[in-house]
Amino acid sequence: MKRYKQLIVGLVVGSMLGMGGSVFAENSSVISVFVKKAIHFEFNGEKKELPKDTQAFSYKGNTYLPVKFIAQNLDTELKWDQKTKVLSFTAKKKEDENVAQQSKKNDYKELPIKKLVGDAWVEITGINVNENDGFAWVYLEVENKKEIPIQIDQMRTKIILEDEIYEQSTLRNIINPYDNIWFNDIRKDDEINGFIKMPLPKDGKKLENFTLVLNVIQNDEKQKKTEVKFNIAK
Repeated sequence: MKRYKQLIVGLVVGSMLGMGGSVFAENSSVISVFVKKAIHFEFNGEKKELPKDTQAFSYKGNTYLPVKFIAQNLDTELKWDQKTKVLSFTAKKKEDENVAQQSKKNDYKELPIKKLVGDAWVEITGINVNENDGFAWVYLEVENKKEIPIQIDQMRTKIILEDEIYEQSTLRNIINPYDNIWFNDIRKDDEINGFIKMPLPKDGKKLENFTLVLNVIQNDEKQKKTEVKFNIAK
């Protein structure tokens, strides 16, 4: 999934007219604005131009842009609710190309493994062990089929190997210990791909036959937590 932030200095719903013209929207006042023609746009380094039938304009020191143009180029879904007068932006969740590529590097013959947790499918798509940096990269895909949003509590992930427990939370002091995708809600019909970075045993043990323990949180007032165990064989 591409991750980026953009500053939108102004958004407006309504029709834009010509130079020194007016903008009108329901339940609003008529105002005078100035069309700004010498504005160029870049999204993730790619130059974009406003459609010919739209304009950017300036009002009281702020620059206003068509919301549809912004939403399309930030790959965001835009919805206008006429009844509630709410304009909503929803980021489209895409599979991160790097995660997809790395998840194919699988060191375990039994994978992928998929389990149904309530109304959500949790699948371990691959595990890549890197003994040089001392981590195992666990790749998973989560698909929620329920109205209630869920989250993966990656910090409570555990590996159980020969009665020894290796916890993800021990990595909290290293650089980039988490995949930020798991801090977001997984809503109905979302299919989210990401990774969980896990520590490797430091006592010479090999990560061969072990149990991987994930935790799924029902993110509502109940905050129900479900522990999911996957038996992994090499």
